[in-house]
Amino acid sequence: MIFFLWKFISLFGGAGPKFYQFETSHGCADSWIWHFLMLNNIAPWEAPDYCIEETWYIANDFWFMVAGLHLIEKFRTNRSMFFGLSIMLSIFCLIIQSISIFQNSFSASYLTYNDEYWTIYFKKPFCHFHSYNMGVLLGCSYFKYKYQEYKKGSRIHSMLESMKQQNMTGGLCVVLGILIQFIILIINSAVNNHPDIGVVGSMFYLLLSRPIYIVGFSLMVMPLILQNKVCKPIINILAHKQWIPYARLTYGVFLCNTIFMQYRIFNLQHGDWAQRFVIDMYFCAFFAISFLFSFATYIFVEAPLANIVNEFFRSKSSAEVLQKSSIFFRS
Repeated sequence: MIFFLWKFISLFGGAGPKFYQFETSHGCADSWIWHFLMLNNIAPWEAPDYCIEETWYIANDFWFMVAGLHLIEKFRTNRSMFFGLSIMLSIFCLIIQSISIFQNSFSASYLTYNDEYWTIYFKKPFCHFHSYNMGVLLGCSYFKYKYQEYKKGSRIHSMLESMKQQNMTGGLCVVLGILIQFIILIINSAVNNHPDIGVVGSMFYLLLSRPIYIVGFSLMVMPLILQNKVCKPIINILAHKQWIPYARLTYGVFLCNTIFMQYRIFNLQHGDWAQRFVIDMYFCAFFAISFLFSFATYIFVEAPLANIVNEFFRSKSSAEVLQKSSIFFRS
């Protein structure tokens, strides 16, 4: 549906004086094969790809899922191999990151949008793998704790037990995690407003800002997952059924939001002055229409297909699937 929307807008969507440039500058004729193979996060390596730009994230997710499945299989069969592979992959990605940083001049600022950072670094999987790998390690550690595979008194067991049972520890972890994330966001804003931050600042931002942010997020969310009593009000709010529809629509909003923005830009008679209030209003408008479009695709496409799959192709109940997966990890 996203690809259909993209092509429909580019062929029939507008009549503005710049709209004929949409297909030329945002078309998929030269790079559709990389999207089909889920390699558009790597190829073309140095040239920007404007064909459904935000799908580089899907390609990263796909290959991270493939790597994650292999890592989890090693976690089940050979824990030493699991940790060894995780460390080796992280070191490999760190080496590629360092080489890319020293060979190029990166500036993670929207004030220098044509900078090489946005083409040969930002979308590439090696600079996002560390955060994903930390999630895999944390998930596997939580699984071992949940099914009581850790020896009591071990370091990880004691840490997770403290997050779960001690209200003070759980509350401090939430506050500290929020504080760490807030500091990283302040640093990101400073980097955007002041691109010339020097070599040390660039190395810190490019190599450490994402992992540190994930550490903060993990500290914030683990007491919620472990259901610490001090976090009970937040857990009850987040567990309310009112969030279910929004959760189902969010990814569709993420994919189609920028398409609507680009459609308007290419259909203008002339450029707009960058006024903050007007930009905020346009953001709200695009956000609303993206939710409406995502809701329509869910009602008429996703939900019917999901019902067909559940009715004709799934022979086991979800409870049986969960039980089998539990046995798989514990065996």
